[in-house]
Amino acid sequence: MSFAPSAFKYKKTSNSNPVNIRVFKDKSFTILAGHSVVNGNILPEAFYKENGQLDYSIDYSKLGAKVYAKVADGNTYEASEIFANGYFTIDNLPLSEKEYEIYVKVPGHLTSKLTTKLVQNVDGELAGVRLLAKMDKNAAGDVNGDMMVDIQDAIISVFSYGKENAGVNKGDVNQDGKVDETDLRFIEKNFLEKGPDAKESKKPKEKHGKVTLEKLFRSIGLELIE
Repeated sequence: MSFAPSAFKYKKTSNSNPVNIRVFKDKSFTILAGHSVVNGNILPEAFYKENGQLDYSIDYSKLGAKVYAKVADGNTYEASEIFANGYFTIDNLPLSEKEYEIYVKVPGHLTSKLTTKLVQNVDGELAGVRLLAKMDKNAAGDVNGDMMVDIQDAIISVFSYGKENAGVNKGDVNQDGKVDETDLRFIEKNFLEKGPDAKESKKPKEKHGKVTLEKLFRSIGLELIE
């Protein structure tokens, strides 16, 4: 933030007209932010409406989402607040020339991750920045929270198919109180997808023994969408 005033004004109590005072400027000065701030929105796929817009009738502060920033030294800084509309703030981030990783985790979804620098150089001095993070949409279907969508998620969801109050970890991906076709279609859509925080050595499983996604769907009267 820079200051370079050219004039000041004041008012006398007996006079409504302001009086100008000229400023003879020698030097301007800049205030450097000592921390950085990240703002953004959580974008969980299971909470989008058919028109492609996020459903703002949902209170996103109650989904169990976690948002945090992680710097190269391993320290993490959680969001100070996630608002009902999904807007989040991570503040007081220490200055670092190394990259930060911004994570958004939502139950039943793969993680969204953004890697970015959160510092600027002003005349040789490090200064904080305010970043509006453009996070990717969180892909839905990770029922068991293993950072991938595979046959294990499908098995859990099919076993709970038709049940109410089953919870996200039993297949209710969109948290509407029941496990139904909508939840299963998210698994089908993102089948074999892997989150950015999953270990490189871990691979999504396409089938369990002879059990395939197609067989699971047919067992509850559904067909895969080709």
